Amino acid sequence: MHQKKLLLAVGLLILITIGLVIGQKEVSSDAEYCRMANGACSIDDLGVKIDIQFAPASIPLETELDISMMSASPLSIRQAWVEGINMYMGRIPVQFESNDGMNWHAPLFLGMCSEPDMQWQLIVEVTGNGGKSLFKRFIFTTLH
Repeated sequence: MHQKKLLLAVGLLILITIGLVIGQKEVSSDAEYCRMANGACSIDDLGVKIDIQFAPASIPLETELDISMMSASPLSIRQAWVEGINMYMGRIPVQFESNDGMNWHAPLFLGMCSEPDMQWQLIVEVTGNGGKSLFKRFIFTTLH
């Protein structure tokens, strides 16, 4: 009986893992990106211009941050998240909100980690008027 429960648990764990792997979209390494300077940067790719700004610009850890995203034309954000580059800390979901599809805001909280110079990337999947999904990467560093 104990062996059947163990096999059932292992099988369930394998199915969940497969589902998570299949459900995640992979962001190609050649996705358009920019490195933030003073908490801001811009990407203009395939006719989609996006400006990102963090407040405060110093991007402190363990403090609520505000991310502002502005676009020259209306966009839909399909998904967004932050993940570590030099240390994997999981995906931190980012929930952008907008009233007009051109000006977006989201809160973000980054926790402290053991890396003194932590590199992060904000990944945003957007859909423009053409309906094509594009991934944008915004790379930034935090210090502690």
